[in-house]
Amino acid sequence: MASIVLYGRIVCERESNGPQASRKENRERGNGCRDEMKLLRRSIEENKYVEEEQKPRKWYFHPMIGRVWYSVIYFCATGTTFAAILGCWSPATEKFSLIKTDTSPMISFLANATGFNETQFQHPDLPDSWSWGFSGTCQLYLDPSKDTICYHAFPPLFTIQDLVEKALGSSKESDAAQTLSTWNTALAAKPSDPKYLALTNLSAQRSHSVSRFRGAAVAIFFSLLISFYNCSSSISLFFLKMEEKQERKYRHILFGIAIFDFLLYAGAIVCFAFAITAGPAVLSGESAGSFGQSLGNVGFIVALVALQLRIISIPIVGAIFLCLLGFELVVFAIFLYFSMKILARIAGSDSLRDAL
Repeated sequence: MASIVLYGRIVCERESNGPQASRKENRERGNGCRDEMKLLRRSIEENKYVEEEQKPRKWYFHPMIGRVWYSVIYFCATGTTFAAILGCWSPATEKFSLIKTDTSPMISFLANATGFNETQFQHPDLPDSWSWGFSGTCQLYLDPSKDTICYHAFPPLFTIQDLVEKALGSSKESDAAQTLSTWNTALAAKPSDPKYLALTNLSAQRSHSVSRFRGAAVAIFFSLLISFYNCSSSISLFFLKMEEKQERKYRHILFGIAIFDFLLYAGAIVCFAFAITAGPAVLSGESAGSFGQSLGNVGFIVALVALQLRIISIPIVGAIFLCLLGFELVVFAIFLYFSMKILARIAGSDSLRDAL
């Protein structure tokens, strides 16, 4: 193409610079020649584009499939992220809690560390466990007659002392004040025994917990904003008219943002878990034979689903995930088929033996 254009320029210069031509005629010939060169260049580019289109292409995801996949998956990721953020905002969203801490291991640890009797820490209005979500803390009771009570805060920066005061502060029992005083005295104790170092360093652990809680809150908030942006940007691809190269570049940017969002959301979950371990669960985790904390069933699953949806929103990763899932289902179906066949043979042989 460059050689043809160069040859055209030389011809134009020769025609426009004739010895017997006037300046006006040379100018007109030059303008006309330049117009012809533009048309020539345009026709060559069009021919090159047609040749590229006619070449056999390697298989790849059709852009429409990628748009639909990315939009639907990221819409689901945004919804699950929003559900995870609302964990423990109210009793209705308590099921989206991430971690639960039990009261009994905490009482055992405080009783051993301070010399108090375990019964001095127990009270009917004290919850059996606390559940923790991104937007608050809930008091849980094993007694079905007692309702779940939630205190919302983003992030949930409640201390153990705060939660005990909230549980016993509104109690109508006469011994509530005495039980609360026992908790306050025990939590303020500084035992010299290295076994109870968690109680001695409770204030230092509290500062680490607060910083991690705030880091988790910032990370998941920005992750939610990125999710909304990615969702709207992927939907806009259905309405914007772009060239193929420009659209491909736009999609790659969205995929890069999805990977960053995946890492950001994973960091939020890790920070939240470490904040609970270093803060509210630090005492319950020190009791012998019990960690005193467990994962929230629904909330933890929702958080993992939201995390996984972010990475499989990229079509090639989603295709690999579906292939692995299909392979596992096929293996499970084959295993189930042969297991049923073996069981049927065993059952048949047993019935024949009984008949004999």
